[in-house]
Amino acid sequence: NSFAVKGPYVYAVIRDFAGVSSVFRSSDNGENWQQIPSPIIYANEVFVSGDAILVAEFNFIWRSTDEGISWEPVEQFALSGVYSFAKSGGKIFAASLARLYTSTDNGATWTNIIFPGGAFKLSSVGDTIYLGNGKVSKSTDAGVTWNTASNGLGIGEIRALLYDGVNVFACAASDTSGVYISTNEGASWNPSSNGLPPGTTVRSMITIGSYTFAGMQTDGVYRSSNDGNTWSKMGLNNDSLSRDLILNFCAKDGILYAAGTRGIYKSTDLGITFTRPMNGFTPGYRVYAYSLTSSNNNIIAAVDVSDGFHNGTAIFYSTNKGDLWIQSVLPVDASYVSSVACDGSSSVYAAVYGESSSNNGLYKSTNSGVVFFNTNSTNSDIDLLAVKGNNVHRSNGFGSSVSLDSGNSWYGNFIPCGGIFTYSILNNFIFAGNCEGMFISKNQGLNWSEVNTGFPSCPNPIINATCTNNRFIFAAAENEGIWRRPLSDFGITTIIRDPAGWSGYNLSQNFPNPFNPVTKINFTIRTKGIVVLKIYDVTGKEVAVLLNEEMGAGSHDVDFDGSSFSSGIYIYKIISEDFTKTKSMLLIK
Repeated sequence: NSFAVKGPYVYAVIRDFAGVSSVFRSSDNGENWQQIPSPIIYANEVFVSGDAILVAEFNFIWRSTDEGISWEPVEQFALSGVYSFAKSGGKIFAASLARLYTSTDNGATWTNIIFPGGAFKLSSVGDTIYLGNGKVSKSTDAGVTWNTASNGLGIGEIRALLYDGVNVFACAASDTSGVYISTNEGASWNPSSNGLPPGTTVRSMITIGSYTFAGMQTDGVYRSSNDGNTWSKMGLNNDSLSRDLILNFCAKDGILYAAGTRGIYKSTDLGITFTRPMNGFTPGYRVYAYSLTSSNNNIIAAVDVSDGFHNGTAIFYSTNKGDLWIQSVLPVDASYVSSVACDGSSSVYAAVYGESSSNNGLYKSTNSGVVFFNTNSTNSDIDLLAVKGNNVHRSNGFGSSVSLDSGNSWYGNFIPCGGIFTYSILNNFIFAGNCEGMFISKNQGLNWSEVNTGFPSCPNPIINATCTNNRFIFAAAENEGIWRRPLSDFGITTIIRDPAGWSGYNLSQNFPNPFNPVTKINFTIRTKGIVVLKIYDVTGKEVAVLLNEEMGAGSHDVDFDGSSFSSGIYIYKIISEDFTKTKSMLLIK
């Protein structure tokens, strides 16, 4: 709960899971600790003043003048309790929930001072002292007078407060709370969470090139371009997205798709703007998207469609980048499709809950999500799927297992807390997160090891989402923001991306192909810059320049009209920064 330094000793009060506190002491700068016998049960804070060690408890202030060998209570606090101490103007301040007290003799005796109410936390430097309760108050004359300093703070009790002489930090403990910072001595406050909304939960993550995206519980999509150091809210053009729960992401050829409770969102400019194409869904119905994946050129989605009275769960696919959705063929009526997964190939897997429990289990499509069949390999409940090649990983609330032969046979594996909430597969490594933190497998998921170094240890965080870029593994902890560790910590130095992965640049096959006379060429660039797109005949002669101009980051379509050209094979080539790629197309008249 708290630390204090007195001479060669460091003192700490630590509270266990049952809420019972103990006082510890270290004489070697915290390398080793020894518990000090004491009558203290529910300690809040330890503080040093002169020759005295003070411990604030719910029932008393305890005081020791012999390095913790013996303790005496200050009885006048028996009813109100004390939460925090601070020192200012030669006085010690003690804050209970009902009032403030001061002492001029190192805590031996105390005097009540006039202040409207008490406080959870105090922090001071010199004559300036800050106080936190339902707001922040400030005194610059050692507690003689007080002024409110809460402009811009979130809602909630101020349970943590720190003044370092320059900046003030405050933590508001509520659903809209978080860590706030004031750089002007409390005159105004701003969130200090690197751009992420404080106190919220991240539900999904994905990386596209150098960008990392986070899908929020109630606040849409955020993006980082610097390995998670800072975040910005994206899709501000779309009011629906800005207030939506984003459960899953999918990326294909630089286009980002987001599964929300109001539909499937699409961004072609790396999250700056989003649209919500609804073509193919019944007009007026609400579309609740659970899971997304890509297979060859198709995007596949698990959705629930409702008119407000009746719900229907199904799998849909799109062959034209989400502009039109077509319902997949399932051999059973589904009550819920919890997950769809694919590694970019033609094989797509779906976790289906049927109207009858005998129909629960793993379903598979071998034609990119158009038609699914029951694998009959299991009729168990499945909440989450991940796929790489022939390896299929499944999990529910009770445990997880892996198939090394496309779902025909399964091997159980043990992870504390049972099921897995999120998978990330990179090279031959698999990362998994659940209610006991993060785990890694280096043998296709048959065995797992805990990798929670760096997280708060009591308890381990609940991990709702993970993703990787070329340097880090990111983990979204419930109500605790986004954490990261270098991939080199796990011996990963060379990144082998799956075919569905994306480096930031792409040149797609033209469509239609063959064509007559017009075809569409799609390309994606990572950053804003000059793009050159040229057409050549089979002899290498340049016959057309489609683009030679600055283009924004994201996905773009360019039409090529072959009306004035003869039938034959043509080559198209893109140049953008250090990215160059060519493809061929066939004009038939």
